[in-house]
Amino acid sequence: MTTQEANRNSNGTVNLVQDLKREAKVDLVPCPFLAALFKRGVIKPDEDGTWSKADAYKALDTIIKPLDDWKLKLARPLLKQIITGDLFGRSLPGLDDTEKIRLPFNEWPWKNLHMFHTGIRLPKVIGTEEDPMNFKGPCGDTLEDSATCGEPGVHLETFEKLVAESEILSKKDENEKWTEEDVLSLCTTTKATFYAPDDPDNKEVGAKDAYYKAGGSKDACALLFGVAVKVFDNGPCNGIRKQDWKNFLVDANFPECYVLTPA
Repeated sequence: MTTQEANRNSNGTVNLVQDLKREAKVDLVPCPFLAALFKRGVIKPDEDGTWSKADAYKALDTIIKPLDDWKLKLARPLLKQIITGDLFGRSLPGLDDTEKIRLPFNEWPWKNLHMFHTGIRLPKVIGTEEDPMNFKGPCGDTLEDSATCGEPGVHLETFEKLVAESEILSKKDENEKWTEEDVLSLCTTTKATFYAPDDPDNKEVGAKDAYYKAGGSKDACALLFGVAVKVFDNGPCNGIRKQDWKNFLVDANFPECYVLTPA
């Protein structure tokens, strides 16, 4: 049985006892690249909702290989080992079967998440606490309170909030292409808006209730957004505008100009 286990009561109605299938959902993928690759069918989680280390390799190769950037090309083998190693654990290239090294695609332990999240795509965080990264902390304070605020999923309102709070992006015309500095301002604005301590004398990031708590891994925001800039600054796009960035970060759609070549 791969989807549901059910039993019937004396009236013949169905009571769902257990859902054995973790259905992979694009809105629960925190990384916009992974979400877009999943949406386009490049990454295909199994019926049980897990994806493999081999899938992660394929995702990285698909995004980085076509870039005309010699530094990234040289660093790609090391990047693959570091990024996938943090998520899936270490393995020996050519010896370990990376198809069998698997994790849930839509469930993320706190320790495997990046230190800072923009809040645009909130993951389902598993662990002993109900809200271990305090994603509901800013609701009713920094963010308008709502039924979906701080819940796992996609948050258009957070994207708009970051653009409005960014000293750079708030001054840009809708039709202007975003530069690397523009895009990276999403990271600095995130830290200032969602991770600033309540008390100026308290230097601990995310010290109190009104802010997200930092994740358990590295601060990779600038690195990942920097790669995104290189991807979309490359031909044939040669840079993209606010609407394109919104389509990518929120809706998991690659820009129309982008040529996707699965590895």
